[in-house]
Amino acid sequence: MAARNILFAFIAALALGVTPAIAQSYPSRVIKLVVPFTAGSPNDVMARLLTQHLGPRLGQPVVIDNKPGGGTTIGSKMAAAAEPDGYTLLFISSAIVTDPAMKGATYDPLTDFAPVATVNTTAWLIAIPPLRNPVQRGHRFQRKADSNPVIADSR
Repeated sequence: MAARNILFAFIAALALGVTPAIAQSYPSRVIKLVVPFTAGSPNDVMARLLTQHLGPRLGQPVVIDNKPGGGTTIGSKMAAAAEPDGYTLLFISSAIVTDPAMKGATYDPLTDFAPVATVNTTAWLIAIPPLRNPVQRGHRFQRKADSNPVIADSR
C-alpha cells in the first residue's frame, strides 16, 4: 500500500511539474530513469520496482540507464545535461548533497534538479564485527552509546 501511495505521489508530482499544454500529451515517448548506481545495488532494485509500476501508469515505458561511478557524479552529470523536458529523470539518493564536494561535479544539485518525489526512506545502521570488538554484543553497544552521547545518539 505504501508503494502504491508513493507511486501516485510520483505521478502527481510529474504532472504538476509540466505546463498544462504539455501535460495533455505527456508522456508521448520513452522516459529514461538515470540510476547512478551499479546494476543490482539496493538503489537499482528500488528503481526497477518503481519502473514496473510507473510505466504502465504513464502509458509509456520507463527504462533504466545505470551510470555508476564517481560517487554518483557520472550519472548525475548526465541527467543534469539532459533536455529539461521530463523525459530524463534522475533516481538519486542522499548522495546528491555531497556531490558538489566531489571532483568533477559540474552541476549544482540545488539549481540543476527539481525534486519530484520521495520514493523511499531508510535508516543507517552500525554493525559490530563479532569477537574483534570490545563491544561484542548489541546490548553492550547500546549501553555504551546511551552513557556517552558523544559516541552515538541512540534515540
